[in-house]
Amino acid sequence: MKKTNTQDPTKLLFCPSYFYRFDKKQWEDNRPYPPYGTLYAAAVMRQEGYEVSFFDTHLRTNTQEIIPVLAFEKHLLRRKMPQSSFVIPTPPIILTNI
Repeated sequence: MKKTNTQDPTKLLFCPSYFYRFDKKQWEDNRPYPPYGTLYAAAVMRQEGYEVSFFDTHLRTNTQEIIPVLAFEKHLLRRKMPQSSFVIPTPPIILTNI
């Protein structure tokens, strides 16, 4: 699964799908845990040669907080594209653990 095209602007954005604030029992317990599964998946893809970003949703207050992150990542992708390229970069792929 190694990435072979080093000029490809593919960038993966990983973010867990879990929000502590929406889980009353866990929020009251007040002992958050790291998103190990998502971090592990991001590490594997980085090891395979992909550029990887991570956005942690666990302690966020609103699901919409990822929107500026997506816009920023899209901006970074556009800056990496060669000027002569007419390819429109796609938004980052969001993988979440279920």
